[in-house]
Amino acid sequence: MDRIQRGEEPIIFSLSEDDKEMNSAIELANKTLIDFDEALKFSENENFALKIRYDINNKLEHIWAVNIEKIDDDYFGIIDNLPNSVIDIKLTDKVKIEKDKISDWMFSKKGKLLGGFTIRVIRNRMSQLEKEKFDKEFILSID
Repeated sequence: MDRIQRGEEPIIFSLSEDDKEMNSAIELANKTLIDFDEALKFSENENFALKIRYDINNKLEHIWAVNIEKIDDDYFGIIDNLPNSVIDIKLTDKVKIEKDKISDWMFSKKGKLLGGFTIRVIRNRMSQLEKEKFDKEFILSID
């Protein structure tokens, strides 16, 4: 797992496109997207986010969008990560999210993370110091 430092911005963790554990997490997120859809219906749930896969110059970049709305069968959200690559989206842009480009989902219930499968893979690979820093900065508790 490579780490990309960007000044004051959060570290980007870069993984190989053939990383089996990460690909399994993405597959699980896609198989359970119905759980995310169901959770959107309940006001007790918060912090809805979808991770979107962008294909950029034959490389993949995954970027989180927040404030998710589902209108009919389409998702919309606000870009919440500063993209690492130069692409046609930027922080705070409102975007339509294609279902086949979703690589993860998350929301919280009573302060606990639900979903976030790729987050869990990355967190499990962090050093103890990185985990402690991540846990302090991340607003949700992870089981």
